[in-house]
Order: sequence, then structure tokens, then C-alpha cells
Amino acid sequence: MFQEWYDSLEGEKKVKADELVEKFTALGCPDPLIWTRSELEENNPSLAEFRFLAFLKKSLTYYDQNQESIVQGLSERGMPLIKNTIRKMVDAGIPQEITLNPFSFSHDGL
Repeated sequence: MFQEWYDSLEGEKKVKADELVEKFTALGCPDPLIWTRSELEENNPSLAEFRFLAFLKKSLTYYDQNQESIVQGLSERGMPLIKNTIRKMVDAGIPQEITLNPFSFSHDGL
């Protein structure tokens, strides 16, 4: 469906689509035609959305994989309310994945 849409493009719209496909591909998008069509045909800011979601996923993946160092950093250098709350949770023996839960959210849907 998306390939047929892409193949039917001509002129300036084809050039713009090629530029977007190249940008989405460079960002690691697995389906650049879907996002490109959304940007061009539905007037969605799809490139901005994808860039934001890709950054968010990368950040949350790092967050999930480095919980111990993040908890340590928050307990030492976090904002006062967060720092004190984290310290109390760590002192109480609450595991890091639970300690971080109030300050994060899952990225399974990204």
C-alpha cells in the first residue's frame, strides 16, 4: 500500500518524499514510507514526532539499563524532594526498579 503510494508520486512531491525517506532511514526508522506518507498526505509533523520518540526510547532504554547508577545519582545530586525520597526508599531496602518507578514510565509502547 505505501509502496504503491510512493511509486505514484511525481515532481516536487516525489523529491520531498525522497528527502523524508532519507531522513527517517538515517534516524533508524523501520518503516520510513509510513511516516513519510503521514507527513505529506495527512499533514502530520511525523518527522518531528519520530525524532522525539526515537530520542525518548533511547533515553528510557538507558534509564532501564542503568538503574543502579541513576538511583545513586538521584540520591546524591537530585532535586531535594527527589533526593530525599530516593534516599528513604534505598534505606528501606526497596529495589531500584521500584525505587525509580515513581519517577519514570514504561516505554514498551514506543
